[in-house]
Amino acid sequence: MPASDRAKAGLAAFIRSVVGLNILGPRVDYLAAYQCKAVSQNGDGSLELQPDDTRLPGYSKVPIRYGVPGVTATIAAGARVLLEFAGGDPQKPIATVWESASVTLLTITATAIKLGGSGAAHPLIFGDDFSTAGGAFDTLMQAIATNVGTSGSPAGATAAAAAIVIAITAYQTAVLAKLSANKTT
Repeated sequence: MPASDRAKAGLAAFIRSVVGLNILGPRVDYLAAYQCKAVSQNGDGSLELQPDDTRLPGYSKVPIRYGVPGVTATIAAGARVLLEFAGGDPQKPIATVWESASVTLLTITATAIKLGGSGAAHPLIFGDDFSTAGGAFDTLMQAIATNVGTSGSPAGATAAAAAIVIAITAYQTAVLAKLSANKTT
């Protein structure tokens, strides 16, 4: 840290300790994460955010960091998300972790998506069309989006897990029916 920055920091700390007032403006820790409401999502996928912390202004065109390459999502207005700053730089806001599930569309760009681990009978393959399976895949994704991260208690977690298991079972039945139909045609 340059000497001038150290001097400024020392002077600011001295003034705060002597005066006891925050005359230098509110202090914001740019290495912390702040809860926000996603007011809307822009066409490029970035977000318009309104932090709960009144020390922070609203932020526009905040990119989302999903933590997995090839993933994008469309979210519902009002979703809860954490605002962080890449490298602690106030000029680099990023949205990171979702508080509540409010995904309306999840896109995964990959050559294959495998559900069920190494024992899965049939990985999802690009081009598979399970839309004739009664929308079971959509129901499964909706169950996951609705229930993951929203259970606030052990009873809520049990209910969320049960809803997901029911949806997975329905999806598995639909896929097996689809695969059986494909073998006979």
